[in-house]
Formats: sequence, structure tokens, C-alpha cells
Amino acid sequence: MQIENVTIKPVDDNDMPVHLKPTLKIEFEILDLLPISIIVDAYGDLRINNTIISRISRYNISATDKPIGQDYRNKVPDFLAQGYAELDKESLDFIEKSRDADKYKDVNFSASVTFSVLWRTKDGLFDGYQQHVRELSGESTIIKASDWVNKFVPKLGVGNFLVLEIPFYKDSDNDIIKVALYLLGEAEKAY
Repeated sequence: MQIENVTIKPVDDNDMPVHLKPTLKIEFEILDLLPISIIVDAYGDLRINNTIISRISRYNISATDKPIGQDYRNKVPDFLAQGYAELDKESLDFIEKSRDADKYKDVNFSASVTFSVLWRTKDGLFDGYQQHVRELSGESTIIKASDWVNKFVPKLGVGNFLVLEIPFYKDSDNDIIKVALYLLGEAEKAY
């Protein structure tokens, strides 16, 4: 079993249930589930730099509409899972600090998910034995700075950003630019 094609989106007005806290929706595919098992439950963590910033919960798991081939009796369809990660003030602060440390101001998320799996016995019955199988996505999901500022932040309801691009030209007066940057920094402190 593996998880792939992880996407992260802000929860919007069309998502149910309505969330009081800023929330991200994490979607991924579950591939290669053995035909002798059933997923009973799933839970996980959303991370930045191997630091857990939120628990992923409230999973919806459904079969994908991909064809499963001729020998369908021995195949299990791939599944699409959706989970939700609520963000508190500390999580949002950590995200912004990680953006500040990133050269491009991107956000680099990763997810780990643990599945509770019920195994089928030789006689075809599910005997109630549950095993917890942990899977890492194996890939990072990078949210570009422009997407974070323009698409995520407004939907998360955590404020607005004004993005300034200040060109540095070879022959320009860099002292004036340094003063302007200093004044912007002071304005940010006052805010």
C-alpha cells in the first residue's frame, strides 16, 4: 500500500462541514491496497521540516473510477482519500517562519498517514484483527509563495499580504533602496 498524488488546498465555502478554524484539505490516492484487507480508519500528520504542525483527521475514503482491468476478482480499486488539518495560531506562525527561511517564500508540506486495516482470513472472513500501517507520502507538496499569498491566505482568513517587488539595478542608488527597506521594516514592526 502506498500514497501518492498528494494535494493540499484551503477549505472553502463549498466544503462541508463548515470549519471555524483555518483548515487545509489534504487529498491523496491510496494505491496497491491488498485484496485481503479493508481500511477501517485513517489518521495522520501534516508536517513542515519534519515538525508536526497539525493532525489530519476526518477522512473520507472512496474508490476511484479508474478501470481495474480484466481480472477484477483479484484486484482492489485505488482509493481517493480526503482529510482535514485545522491550523491554530502556532501552526500558522510556524508556516510563516518556514516561508521566511525559504529562498522563494514557498511552503513545503509533507504528510504521513496511519491506516487501521482489517485483514481477511483464509476462509474469507474478516476476523477482527487490525493492524496499523503507517505510510509516508514520499513526496513533498510545495505551495508556491504566490499561491500561498493569493489563494490560501484569503480562504484561511488569516489576513492579507501586500507583495512588493523592488528591482535592484546595477547602476541604481542602493542607499535609497536600503533606506526604503528599513522604513518598510519599521512599518511592519509598528503593525
